[in-house]
Amino acid sequence: SIALVMLLCALCLPVLLIILMLWLKFRSEASLSCNMNTSTSGESIPVTIIVNNRLPFSFSQTHALIDLRHSFSAEKERMRLQFPLQSGNTTKMTFYIHADFCGSLDISLEKLFVLDYFHLFRTNLRMSSKKVSVLILPKRMPMQISESSAPVNCSDSDMFGDKPGDDPSEIFGIHEYIPGDPVSRIHWKLSSKSDQTLVKEFSTPVLKSVLVIADFQTSQLTSQNIMRESEAFLSLLYSLACTMIEQQTAPTILWYSTESNEIRQYTPTTL
Repeated sequence: SIALVMLLCALCLPVLLIILMLWLKFRSEASLSCNMNTSTSGESIPVTIIVNNRLPFSFSQTHALIDLRHSFSAEKERMRLQFPLQSGNTTKMTFYIHADFCGSLDISLEKLFVLDYFHLFRTNLRMSSKKVSVLILPKRMPMQISESSAPVNCSDSDMFGDKPGDDPSEIFGIHEYIPGDPVSRIHWKLSSKSDQTLVKEFSTPVLKSVLVIADFQTSQLTSQNIMRESEAFLSLLYSLACTMIEQQTAPTILWYSTESNEIRQYTPTTL
């Protein structure tokens, strides 16, 4: 009788475990979450795996396979995590990723599975969100920029200021003649139609226009060297742009895009 009971248990146990794994698969849901959209190279980024288990059973081993892909590297790095799954509750597993280089970092939850109590079967959990992207900004270096060249007057430019100045290409406003106003600024047509002598107010001229051409070439030795050289180049460019913005001289950055085969430009206005 004991042998028969043991045989029946041995035959029924796998069936019960399979039913339990299927029940867990359809009664649970997982997602990948990160509260940081941007970070700085050298800082740790907290990433959380959230698993909602609606079963009244807990599981000791939940395995997660996470892929990390950097925009400057063709290789990907894989992480393996293991944590228990609570019963009838939401389990949150937070891990930290240390970003050594700037660029776009894609974090993907490639696979998430749970083992049964005897490690005979496993089931993959459903995932509602399995990928997050974090923009890693370069470290800013202290820089000092001195104005060694004389300012250039762009009186015929399409860019003009939003306050009175000396740009004859744009009229900021018109006011009544005040002793001391230049005679060359008198608006004769409007003055002839009215009983007043009207004077043109010009806008503030754009005195400084800075163009920064970004030209980056790597030695193409190894993926690690490419990332180091890219980090150094972008740190220099980022520090230069931030320093010029603080000095109220926003530069126009020009670069050649190999993806679209065209020259692009961007003018940052804020840090």
